[in-house]
Amino acid sequence: MVILSDWNQGLEAYSIPEDLIKNINSLFSESHFAFKDDVFDVDEVFSYFGNIPDESTLSRFPNLQWVHFGSIGIDKISTRFIEENALTVTNGAKTNNSAVVTFCMGELFRSCKAGFLSRNPEKTEFTREHYNNFYDHMIDYSDIELTILGYGSIGKELATVLSPIIKNINIVTKTKRENYKNIKFFSLNEISDAIKESTHLINVLPLHKETFEILNKKTLKNINSTYYICAGRAETHVIEEIIKFIDLGNIRGASIDVHGLPNGQIQEIDLKHGMLNLYPHISGWTKNFWNNHKEIIIHNIKMFNADCHEDMKNLIYKKGKIFNGKT
Repeated sequence: MVILSDWNQGLEAYSIPEDLIKNINSLFSESHFAFKDDVFDVDEVFSYFGNIPDESTLSRFPNLQWVHFGSIGIDKISTRFIEENALTVTNGAKTNNSAVVTFCMGELFRSCKAGFLSRNPEKTEFTREHYNNFYDHMIDYSDIELTILGYGSIGKELATVLSPIIKNINIVTKTKRENYKNIKFFSLNEISDAIKESTHLINVLPLHKETFEILNKKTLKNINSTYYICAGRAETHVIEEIIKFIDLGNIRGASIDVHGLPNGQIQEIDLKHGMLNLYPHISGWTKNFWNNHKEIIIHNIKMFNADCHEDMKNLIYKKGKIFNGKT
């Protein structure tokens, strides 16, 4: 049997350590770990571990049973494909939550002072006269009015860490909840109201039908001098509209990590704009990632071998059916 993986991309964050490969192979009597450019029998592939699987690749393997995503999102393969092939699907949720939260918090607090430097600053931007132009936006942490888009594990951790020191937090989520303390919840169709008074907007939304391009001309209409931070999926915003609102002054700057292009590449339209702080999909990078991931992988392989799929960690689909039990 073969576990196929794309975890050999030449970057530490996306290259599985040799000792973990050895641990995985030791759990099978007749199994080995393989990469996409290795020689293997397609009939032997029963599992795919990686960050960039697609239906075209996975369709090559008639005996595929289990797909494990290294990241949170599993939208690279459709529900239809999962159901038709009776796939068990797990992911790497919670392995890098704190890394993404750290990125968002760093950009949040940095933008209270230094969020106005362009990507290619002129000498005048290193003067106090330059910062004087933005004096009204230099605020203390207690003056931040924050909206968080998304209330999965990352959104929840952001709210938990920030609520003791930030005055008001609005959270936009698919499933509306009861307000508590200084946190107020809004549904997805109330997004314009949620961001209306915000000094900062953090997007950690997953991608699905309801969130596709949800930040657009219509939903951004009430925004005013807000700083935008995106560590969610690029497809949840319309980048042309983000740039347009920056040019109008409604958005005073943006930090965008995910660009929707292969290997975290930055779109050409983004490169040309001075008020975007751009990152090549590294908000989730942390030196603890593989240690965190090892526990999930080893546990899930043991459960898979025992045909106890329901006891796998971060279980999303069990043999083609959405899993709603405890994981």
